[in-house]
Amino acid sequence: MKNRLLPCCFSALLLGFSLFLFSNLTFANGPDNDHIQKIRQNQVTGTTNPADVIKARLQLENLNTKTTAGLGLDWKSMGPANFSGRNRVVLFDNTDATGSTLYTGAVTGGVWKSTNLGLTWSRLNTSSDIVLNVSAMTQLSSGIIYLGTGEWRCDGGNYMGTGLYKSEDGENFTLIPATAPVTGNTNSDWAFVKKLTNSPSTGRLFAITNLGVRYSDNGNDWYTVKDGNATDIVVGSDGCVMMAVDGEVYISTTGDLNSFVNVSGTGSNKLPLDDVGNISLAVAPGDANIMYASIAKASDGNLLNVYRSGDKGANWSVIFPSNSTWEPFEGSGCYANTIVVFPDNADKVLLGGVNAWCGYKVSDNGYFNWDQISYGFSASLLGYTYIPYFHYNYVFSPASSSVFAVASDKGITIGRITDDVFSFQTTNKNLMTTQMNSVAFSTYKDAVMGGGISNGIQVIGALETNNQNYGVDLISKYLNADYYSGSYCEWSMINPKTVFYGAAET
Repeated sequence: MKNRLLPCCFSALLLGFSLFLFSNLTFANGPDNDHIQKIRQNQVTGTTNPADVIKARLQLENLNTKTTAGLGLDWKSMGPANFSGRNRVVLFDNTDATGSTLYTGAVTGGVWKSTNLGLTWSRLNTSSDIVLNVSAMTQLSSGIIYLGTGEWRCDGGNYMGTGLYKSEDGENFTLIPATAPVTGNTNSDWAFVKKLTNSPSTGRLFAITNLGVRYSDNGNDWYTVKDGNATDIVVGSDGCVMMAVDGEVYISTTGDLNSFVNVSGTGSNKLPLDDVGNISLAVAPGDANIMYASIAKASDGNLLNVYRSGDKGANWSVIFPSNSTWEPFEGSGCYANTIVVFPDNADKVLLGGVNAWCGYKVSDNGYFNWDQISYGFSASLLGYTYIPYFHYNYVFSPASSSVFAVASDKGITIGRITDDVFSFQTTNKNLMTTQMNSVAFSTYKDAVMGGGISNGIQVIGALETNNQNYGVDLISKYLNADYYSGSYCEWSMINPKTVFYGAAET
């Protein structure tokens, strides 16, 4: 991590210095960066290593234990309560027949609950002072919820987790000791949990860790299904299991863990072997014979193809081909690639990448028809089609096949379908999961500024339009690439109405 920020960035900020009037603040821009990676590189080695993050976390915890308590410091949250950060998973509570209760987990923000379909949120207890890096979640038919920690992308680990957690009451989560990774060892099992799911017929749990696919029949004792770099696992309504490991897809049509068949190969009816990156899988809820695979290229993160099988994986055909005109991933397929089947139509799917797409069958042979249904660049001009960029998880409401939730880089969005028209609402009040890469204080009382991933520069408490916990974004996301990088920022100590922002040195 770059914790000697000011010296290395100040020259870059001054070179790009220009002032613009924004309400009663002025601010200066700096150079761009490569999103998260460059700002987290080790200054000595020039590489990004999750072990450095763990070391810094342990040092901070030790500092808090030895120093903060002795100083009698009283910390309070500054927000922002109106901007959310990266949420990789969302879950409808299956014990709520109305479909109003949601759970979500944030990459650096813990686990949260809403009882009014995402309008407001509250943070849940995890029996730990550590803020969990939530990456996966699943719920048994009994209502028991499991969540996994540690964010992993197909190109490596991002934020190491602390294992698997369980909640029997929907309010309190406790660690399952057998899943705790070795402290500070990013190569130990359960350091990163990529996916959790379960069999609706047997209740068997499945987990994808950084070392492979695991299963458990009680949540405490875990066994290996297959080692390797796994990206997804899904279970059909009849108990069939489909998983993607090391760029190949395996299916057990009966759910027997000793009967997996590799359905990737060189034949025209097989899933591909070449240039295979992140694979996302789906089984139709109403017909387990119909399966889907969305594959991003390993070479550039763009779409390789989307495939469909109508005979439980025996034969596959392309329904969304790689092309130069319509590109759902835009180079981010390693980061954002998800697919889900409509509960009332086995031949209709939602595909998520940078934005949302809907595909549906128009003939028995040939490609699906595909429509882009969301646009992340404009919340004002196209409000009803707006979902923030980078989609990780889609899930339909148990109460209605016309309502679904989206987990994205800026929290949770609720989608609704009326007469085949999609509309979306992103509210996220009090879902305080914004991931800040920098923070700055000013001479204003109770005022703070931070650079948030996908949230620009947030100013809290300095403007008349602010209240204590609400942020105002100083950067236009339509004009400035720094908006998505979580830019560094600093407040002028000479003129408190002037702020500076800019990315790290490139």
